Amino acid sequence: MNINDLFSETIKAAYGSEKGISSKLSEVLPLGLDSIYRRLGGKAHFTLEEAVLVARHLNISLDALYLDNVREKASFQVNLIDIEDPACNYYNLLAGYVDILTTLKDVPDISLHSAFNIIPYSFIVIHDLTSKFHLYKWLYLVKGIDYKTTLAQYRTPENIRKIERQFRNETRNKKKVSFVLDRNIFAAFAKDIALFVELELVSQQEKEILKKELLDILSAVEATAITGYYSSGSEVTFYLANITFDASYTLFESEGFEMSHLRVFSINGIDSYNPEICKMCRVWLSALQDNSTLITRSDSTHRSIYFKEQRNQINKILK
Repeated sequence: MNINDLFSETIKAAYGSEKGISSKLSEVLPLGLDSIYRRLGGKAHFTLEEAVLVARHLNISLDALYLDNVREKASFQVNLIDIEDPACNYYNLLAGYVDILTTLKDVPDISLHSAFNIIPYSFIVIHDLTSKFHLYKWLYLVKGIDYKTTLAQYRTPENIRKIERQFRNETRNKKKVSFVLDRNIFAAFAKDIALFVELELVSQQEKEILKKELLDILSAVEATAITGYYSSGSEVTFYLANITFDASYTLFESEGFEMSHLRVFSINGIDSYNPEICKMCRVWLSALQDNSTLITRSDSTHRSIYFKEQRNQINKILK
């Protein structure tokens, strides 16, 4: 496949559907619909300037696209962390994910399959202090705030709170969602809170609020596991992993579209549209599910014992 045809196919994959692509591209390119049709159909080539405009709009890496075409190597896209302004980087990161999820709204039967060895971010952002602590902890680790700054002193910018809510809403709009969860994610988060309490950066009052919110998250996950549905109507399946795994993985897929995402650097991630990488991600997620216990609308005894144990651990750690 020549590079122009590959670029056209990548554009179609980024939109998730061929429906209305020409009209959408007409908002990006100073071209008429007929000219765009010709480029997408291979009858004319995108100029370099046109390719750059489209790539920037759709977050497509042109150099990675070229390298994938000439070498048997897979490429990934990663958002670099700006240590000088990590909070702005955090906002841009979430905004990028919201853009991707919003674009996928038009993709029929889109599903999201994932495995998490930390609490999924979509669980956290609904709670004000917990989402604030999650961001605060990351900023503290990357030295984005003064090490003496307490949680109470830190103020989450309003634009970040807004994009967090958008992120959560978009992740729950997919038709089918599945999670493989590490069994220790809730206790691990409680231990993080306890550490910052010990450092006197989180007050006792804040600790109690964080504990309540963490228990609320646990209850919400349990309730969803019982019904198998979000309030939005999306079908949800939960598995509890019986083995440990080293990172968090997500695969978006539908007919004609797939994208894999690997969580790195706590809040960051690397993305790939490469079919082989997506296939490997699919195989890995399937293997993790096969070595996990299904708790959605199934095995109520195991589910009940697990959530009771998690509540006891959280209360013990944050006593």
